[in-house]
Amino acid sequence: MRSLRLCAVLAPLLALGLLVAPAAAQPLPANPAPPPAADGARIAEAFAQLTRSTRWQLVEKVPLKFDAHHPEGIARIGDHYVLSTVEVTEPTQRYQPPGTFIDGTDRTPGRGVGHLIAFDAQGNSLADVRLDDRANIYHPGGLDYDGEALWVAVAEYRPNKPSIIYRVDPISLLAREALRTPVHIGGIVHDTLRDRLLGLNWGSRTAYEWKLRGRGARLTGATVNPSHFVDYQDCKYLGRPRGHRNPAMLCGGIAGLRHPGPDGTLVPYDLGGLALVDVRTMRPINEVPFQEYTDQRQVATRNAIDVQIVDGRLRLYLVADDDDSDLLVYEAG
Repeated sequence: MRSLRLCAVLAPLLALGLLVAPAAAQPLPANPAPPPAADGARIAEAFAQLTRSTRWQLVEKVPLKFDAHHPEGIARIGDHYVLSTVEVTEPTQRYQPPGTFIDGTDRTPGRGVGHLIAFDAQGNSLADVRLDDRANIYHPGGLDYDGEALWVAVAEYRPNKPSIIYRVDPISLLAREALRTPVHIGGIVHDTLRDRLLGLNWGSRTAYEWKLRGRGARLTGATVNPSHFVDYQDCKYLGRPRGHRNPAMLCGGIAGLRHPGPDGTLVPYDLGGLALVDVRTMRPINEVPFQEYTDQRQVATRNAIDVQIVDGRLRLYLVADDDDSDLLVYEAG
């Protein structure tokens, strides 16, 4: 049982140089709630009922009273949330001419600051912690919460470049490095049944698996993603659903597509989607499009997602827009 007031958290953060901005003068919530996996069987059963025709109802819209920067992952922990996000201070630039690769990648590193931001159910910031290497590794990816810790990868903001994976205390937001990898990792889940981490690379085209051991980890395999429906942005571990051999995760994401406009010119658009995915094989158990949009006309599954069962209904928590953003809460009808 832990109850930490924010003043008790500031001292170690300041000592480590991790605090980016002053946090609100109010206590951080105590006693983290169980993770999505605690209700994973019901979540998987509800997800199995979804179809393309499912009606989604926006049951709550909470304006975030802080700069959300570019959101990546969200974790609901009891009565508060943690958002992983990247503040870009210098955008990456594609090498020229198009198609040029230098040192295995197609763009400059850019510059930025990685953040973990805790906020309450009213959208008030509780704490803002910096999480990057103060050089090229500044892009936090998705978040997974296992009931004891948050897991997040912080990568360079370009493909085929390294990442640091952290285990983060969900209350103090103090981070401990778990492993380093030469691969850009975005989405991540902790498979608690097998004590393994599963990390998704740029575009979630390949999943890498590490066996946790003590304070380190050993790479045990890589699996090509057989689905080309959407690129997974943020995932939540659900444990082993009833009737399935392997554990599963729920992922949200987008696919950048194009269609002919009125004059025949190709017009880009984003397809949003949700998927229930076998953690070991990466094969989708079920996947459906998600056709709800934000005030900025972004697909709502573009970035951060968490999931819960409330009164028997599947509930999603989404943060999609950059900067001036909202926590969008949808329920499946």
